[in-house]
Amino acid sequence: MSVALQDASGKPLSGNFSIAVTDNSDLLPDSTYTIYSSLLLSSELKGYIEEPGWYFYSDEPFRREALDLLMLTQGWRCYRLERALAADYETPAIAPELFQQLTGDVKRLVGNKAAKEAKVTMSVPAQGVLEEAGTDEEGHFDFHPFEFPDSTIYNVQAVSAKGSSNVLLSLHPEKYPAVDQPWTFTGRRHGTGQLQTEDAPVNVSFMDKSNRRMSYENGMRNVFLEDVVVTAPRRRLPKTLYETIPGCITFRQEDIKEIPDMSLARFIESRFPGVLVTPDSIFFVKRG
Repeated sequence: MSVALQDASGKPLSGNFSIAVTDNSDLLPDSTYTIYSSLLLSSELKGYIEEPGWYFYSDEPFRREALDLLMLTQGWRCYRLERALAADYETPAIAPELFQQLTGDVKRLVGNKAAKEAKVTMSVPAQGVLEEAGTDEEGHFDFHPFEFPDSTIYNVQAVSAKGSSNVLLSLHPEKYPAVDQPWTFTGRRHGTGQLQTEDAPVNVSFMDKSNRRMSYENGMRNVFLEDVVVTAPRRRLPKTLYETIPGCITFRQEDIKEIPDMSLARFIESRFPGVLVTPDSIFFVKRG
């Protein structure tokens, strides 16, 4: 078999080319995976790509946007140098998270009014940290900046300006950007023997509703993951009778030796929420 390639004027072309030959009677060509998509997309990315040819069917804006998102997930970035050199910068719609933050409100139990100048205490027993903040005119408080690992336990307490515990403390929930952009749904059918692709925008809220309905009717979805090995430190056996009492907090000598450089009074206040140490070494629990 010989192949001759010519340009629009009939002159022969020279270069490096790729060709694939299949028998239509034995194999139906897959229009979603082509040489074009393999050279320009699949060969440059890792893992499996669902219908790589879909991104090159046309030059429509939503295909370009979907291609950008696919490339971004693989670590690719696009920088418009001409705009950067002209000092035409773009400001991110969502500011980067530089540190951890804990915010909330303190209100009175009677009247549900804001408790201004209330004292809020945050302790991190595992890190030996004890911080205190006051509320503003609207009862808001804010602890920042700090940085602790995942699964860290925080103890947060609040008292009024006069030291009463008859207040209601509530933490602000973590906020995430809303997902409200409709994406393109790709459907396939073999109506005429050829693979066809339909583009129909599907609303995110409709997809969420469909997923909930499927869960109600068919139960929870099961996703089978690969085997993992879970490791954890060996559980310490109780040495004293007090360690077997539910809710009892016990610290051994080796635990005290591992704490950072702090006074004994500060260590007790950080480990036992609600307990204070006065200058004359008298311990008492805050009460309203």
